[in-house]
Amino acid sequence: MLKYSALLGTFALALAAGASMPASAATKIISLSGPSFVRHCPCTSSTVENVENGMLVPTDEQTFYANVDFPVDGEKICSVSMYYEDLNANDSLKVTLKRKAIVSTSAETAPSVLATLTSQSGVTTNMRKVTTTAISKPLIDEAKGFYYVEAKAITTNLNLVGVQITTGPTCK
Repeated sequence: MLKYSALLGTFALALAAGASMPASAATKIISLSGPSFVRHCPCTSSTVENVENGMLVPTDEQTFYANVDFPVDGEKICSVSMYYEDLNANDSLKVTLKRKAIVSTSAETAPSVLATLTSQSGVTTNMRKVTTTAISKPLIDEAKGFYYVEAKAITTNLNLVGVQITTGPTCK
């Protein structure tokens, strides 16, 4: 019985120590896969998008949206990355992280653009990545706003693999 009491006491001590430890300063990654983006209409075309091999494959000029639910309120947005396949040398794929205020004032009726990414020039059948750390209003405040990503395909052959957003208590 003594061994059980000693073990239980050690377990209780470990729990108490863990409860008083500071929150992890590790960064977090929010992943939004291409197929999770949805199109909202009215649309410029009745053509629907495709999902192929885990990628969102627009079939003409279309705009798609994905909700962003940050895991920790009060942290900062550190970076936004877009993963894509570009088979079109003439046009680009554009991804924008936006925040819509819950209570709109005359100064903020339209959503705020927090970060913008545009696909790089050149054609490649390989997956590509573009990242920005230029984030306006990086502090996450879900009590005051809703966050979402808008992906705009100007034409076909711009396949969205996904978007990743890195957050943390501080950005390095």
